[in-house]
Amino acid sequence: MNNLLTNEVEMLNTHTSLKTGLQIEPLTDLQQIIDQSNSTKFDTSVKMSKLVLKSFKYFKSDVCKDVLEEEGITWGVEEYSQKVFGWNKSFFYKMVKLGNTPTRHINKFNREVDRMKQEGTPVVRSVENCLKFVK
Repeated sequence: MNNLLTNEVEMLNTHTSLKTGLQIEPLTDLQQIIDQSNSTKFDTSVKMSKLVLKSFKYFKSDVCKDVLEEEGITWGVEEYSQKVFGWNKSFFYKMVKLGNTPTRHINKFNREVDRMKQEGTPVVRSVENCLKFVK
């Protein structure tokens, strides 16, 4: 409904049967739920990325290397990301980058997504899009 002209909004408000037939309100409600869940998923990914970064720093530490070596385990980054997180190395490194991203940049990204959505531009709030924005 963000893309409607003033006369189109008036028409839908005047002709409730048209508004009902086009399923405007249920569609708008569901779109808001999708937007909120997307935002919640992104916020959770941001929190997780901070833990991923801590985990990765530990993985690279001498203490961790020594324990793994004592146990006869030789993990490279690819094995570590797959076995610990279930992610391919590419996505793992995106999460590490997000974990290193200052909160002010993430907040700026969120504000920009909100602004674009208010203007009617569909934007997905995601790890990939945030990293593109920050870059």
